[in-house]
Amino acid sequence: MNCLIICVRSHLSSGPARNGIQVLVADGSESLRGLLCDVLRDAGFAADEAATASEFKRKLLSQRFGLIIMDTVLPGLDVRDAGQTISDSQHCPGIVVMSGGSPYWLDDARRLNTPATLRKPFGPDELLAAAHLALTVANSCR
Repeated sequence: MNCLIICVRSHLSSGPARNGIQVLVADGSESLRGLLCDVLRDAGFAADEAATASEFKRKLLSQRFGLIIMDTVLPGLDVRDAGQTISDSQHCPGIVVMSGGSPYWLDDARRLNTPATLRKPFGPDELLAAAHLALTVANSCR
């Protein structure tokens, strides 16, 4: 399992406003996607899911997301391909990448200027802290 996640509960009151921020959670594990979306929704985000590369690309190119949380390896898509798809969408979302596999996958994410990475397993606080960091970085590039 791999993923990209951002934000910590202790930062919720001081971070960027989350109301109305659409988050795309992309991971091949249905149970993990659901859990991540629940945590994000409880923190005030609007969360959507993608289980496959084609679903990720379709949603990313047809909607505007303020935050993307993704596994380093989504069925049919790796983090480098995802970086190109995000670039093609022509907006500057916050990005968090998570990985339960090789630490080299997170290195690939860092080379794409991903502001936050998570190594599985991680908890809700780490997810939210990564989200906060990614949103802060994304807001500074606008």
